[in-house]
Amino acid sequence: MPTSPSPPSSGTSVLADNGREFVNTATASFLASHGTLLRLSCPYTSPQNGKAERIIRTLNNSTRTLLLHASMPPKYWAEALATATYLLNRRPSSSIQNRIPF
Repeated sequence: MPTSPSPPSSGTSVLADNGREFVNTATASFLASHGTLLRLSCPYTSPQNGKAERIIRTLNNSTRTLLLHASMPPKYWAEALATATYLLNRRPSSSIQNRIPF
């Protein structure tokens, strides 16, 4: 599996944790065929994935809130997560002058 401690000087790279969904031959060959380098963070170091960890925490909190507020059982977690993701993706962003991305 090609990994490197720093991003390549040209081209793009994807930084992923060591989750099984990314550590496989199919993903590596797909990314390589598109000129993208797969970089893996060190095991058990979630601070290296700070932004992703914050987004996951935000989505989980939003999902729990939606279910609690609607008095829905946990079996509707997938639907609540899809709704939370939809809402998160459509809130204004300061990186684009507080406009809505869509």
